[in-house]
Amino acid sequence: MSGLMKENVATDLPRYVRMLLASAVLWVFSGGASMCAPIERARAVGGQAFQLTARPELGYTVKSRQSDAAVGAVREHLRAGGAQHIRPVKGFGRKGTYVVHRRWAAIDNEKAIAAMRADGHVEYAAPLFSSNGETIAIIPEIVVRLRSADDRSRLQGLCEDTGLSISRKMRFTELEYLVEIFARDADDVFGAVAQLNSVSFIEWAAANTVSEPVLHGQTVPARENIPGQHHVGNPGQTPGAPVVLVDDEYFPRQWHLHNTGQSGGTAGADINAPEAWAITAGDPNIIVAVQDTGVDLNHPDLADNLVPGYDFFDNDDSPNPELDAGFLEGHGTACAGLVAAEGDNGIGVAGVAYKCKVMPIRDMTWNQAVTEADKAEAIRWSAANGADIMSYSWGYRTPRPIIHSAIKDVVRPGGIGRGGKGCVVVVAAGNSAGAMPSGDTAAYPEVIAVGATDHNDRRCWYSVYGPAIDIVAPGGGAVEGEDLSLQENVESYMLLSTDLIWTTDMTGYMGFSTFNDNPHLLDYTAKMFGTSAAAPIAAGVAALILSVDGDLTSADVRSILLGSARDLGAAGWDEYYGHGRVDARAALEMALNPLRCVPGDFDGDSDIDFEDFAIFGIHWRQLGCSEENNCRSGADLAPEIPDGVVNALDLAVFAENWLVDVIIYKKECEYCESGAPLSACSDTDGAAALFPK
Repeated sequence: MSGLMKENVATDLPRYVRMLLASAVLWVFSGGASMCAPIERARAVGGQAFQLTARPELGYTVKSRQSDAAVGAVREHLRAGGAQHIRPVKGFGRKGTYVVHRRWAAIDNEKAIAAMRADGHVEYAAPLFSSNGETIAIIPEIVVRLRSADDRSRLQGLCEDTGLSISRKMRFTELEYLVEIFARDADDVFGAVAQLNSVSFIEWAAANTVSEPVLHGQTVPARENIPGQHHVGNPGQTPGAPVVLVDDEYFPRQWHLHNTGQSGGTAGADINAPEAWAITAGDPNIIVAVQDTGVDLNHPDLADNLVPGYDFFDNDDSPNPELDAGFLEGHGTACAGLVAAEGDNGIGVAGVAYKCKVMPIRDMTWNQAVTEADKAEAIRWSAANGADIMSYSWGYRTPRPIIHSAIKDVVRPGGIGRGGKGCVVVVAAGNSAGAMPSGDTAAYPEVIAVGATDHNDRRCWYSVYGPAIDIVAPGGGAVEGEDLSLQENVESYMLLSTDLIWTTDMTGYMGFSTFNDNPHLLDYTAKMFGTSAAAPIAAGVAALILSVDGDLTSADVRSILLGSARDLGAAGWDEYYGHGRVDARAALEMALNPLRCVPGDFDGDSDIDFEDFAIFGIHWRQLGCSEENNCRSGADLAPEIPDGVVNALDLAVFAENWLVDVIIYKKECEYCESGAPLSACSDTDGAAALFPK
C-alpha cells in the first residue's frame, strides 16, 4: 500500500478505531471466543434495527479452508455427523461454505462447533441464529457501501490495515463491495461490521447472510380472527366496456381473470382482464422479471414468451427449476404463467399480460436461497438486462439492507432501472395471517405490497395486514384450514380448496399439478394460492400499464395501480385491502387519460412551489370553494369534500405535496361547482370539471 493511501486512511479513520479493528483481526487468528450461548444481539443498519438470537440447537454454519483437500474433508466430516440437511452456500465464486441443519441439544451442537474450530481444515464455524421467526446463517462476508465511488482506494487501504480482503465489487453498482473477513466465529463478523459502520467514508456495512426462502404461496400459520374486518366493496365488470375472451382451454376456469361464478364465487370479483384486453394484451417489449425457483424453459405455454434470464443459484444461463425436489419447485413456473402465459393460442391458460415477456431468474430452491449479496445482484442484473417490472413472491421478515439497497437502486429516478425511469417492484405481502412486521421486504416504501383476495373479493384469511399494504389481488383460498406451517396441512389445504388459482406448472409429473383434482391434468395446476399468486397478477397489470405508455416512471405506474384499484373493505385505504383490488381495465383507462390531480397546483404549471404558496396565502382563513361562494381557486383542499374554509387542514395537505411532481393519476380529482366530487354532481351543478383538487 502506498504511503499516500495510508495517509488518507489515517485521516478518515481514527487511530484507536484502526487499532480496534486490527486487534479484532488478531483475536480472530488467535481463536476468538465461543459464541454458542443463546445471547440476544440487537443490530441496526441504515436505521433498521432487529435482534439476532444464537440458536445452536438448530445447527451451524461452517466454512472450510479453500484447498480442495480441505473442502472435501469438511464435507465428509459433516456427512458423518448426523445432520438432517447439509446445504452448500451457493452463489458467485463461493465454495466450501455449508449451512448445517442438525436439530440436537444445544450443548451437543456447541461441542460439534468447538470441535470444528479445532479442525485444521475449518476456517469458520458459528451457530445458526433466529430473528422474527426466521433462521439466519451468518457467513464470514460483509457488504460495504461507500459514500462515494472515489473511496474505493480508501476501502482497499483500510482492508490492508486490518486484515480484511475485498472479494469483489458488487456487479452493476460502483458503491458496494463484498468484503471477506478471516473470522473464526460470528462474533468476529459482528465486531467487524460495527467497526466498519463507524468509518466516515462508509455509508453502511452489513453481514452477508443466508436464509431459507419464505415463498408466499407456501406455508402460513393458523388463522387469526381479525375484529372489525368488513367488506363494502362494489364488485362488477366495468359498465359498458367491450371484452376480449381468449380461446385457451382452461381460461373458463381462471376466475381471477373473468369471474362468472364458476368456482362458486361472486360474478365480477376479478381483475377485469377481458375488458383490459380490449385495449391491449401487452407489448412484447415490456419485460417482467420473475425472481423465484426458476421457470420451466420448455413449457409450451411459456417458451415463446421468455427472454434470456440467469440462474444465480448455479451460476449459469439456464434458470430451470430443480427436478424431483418437491412440488414447490414449480413455484416460479406458476408465477410466470400468471404474468404472461401465452394467451389465445388454444392451449392451457392465459396470463394477465399474455403478449408481454417474462425474464426467468433463479435465485433459490424451495428450501434454500443464495446469499443476500447474490440476491441483490440478481435484482440489479435484471434491471441492467432490460426488466421493466420485477415480481417477488418471496420475502424476509427481518430487515435485509443489502437487498433493500438493490431495490432502491433499480426503482429510484435516475437509477439503473428502465433508463432512469425506474423499475416497478411488486412484492407478495405474505401469508402469516397477522400484522406485517415493520422490517418485512414488502414493507419497504419503494415496493408495491400486494395482499390476497378470494373469489368473492374478500381478503383471504392468511393475507397479512398493516400500514404497508398497498393493494390486493386474487390469491384464492376461502377454505379455512389447520396450521399451515405443517407440510401435511398444506397438502390437505390444497386438496380441499376449490377456488385456488389456475396457472402453468412444471411439465410432467412434478410441481403443483400433483394436487390437481384431475390426476391426468399435467403441465398446469388449479392449486396455486397465496399472496405468491396475487403479486404476479398485479405485476401483470403493471405490464399492461407500461404497454400503453412506456414513458411512465415507476412512481407513475404505482400511482395508477393504486388509484385505479376497486375499493374494498372500509371506504378509502385500509390496512386489510390497501387501496383495493387491482382493476386492469380501470388502470389502462387511467393511464390513457392522465389528470393533474395533486392538491395545491393552483397555477397549473405542474409544480407545487412558492407561486402556489402565495396563492394559498391569499385564501388563508377565507372561505374556500363551497356551495355558498362558488369560488374556483381550489384552495379548500381538505377534507375530501370541501368544508368551506381554508385552514390548518388544508395547509397540511398543501405541505404534504410541496415540491412534488403533480402529474399523477387518481380516480376522482375534479369537483362540481357545489364542491362535491364529480361523480356526485347534481343536475343543478351545470358544467363540471371546474378545478383540480
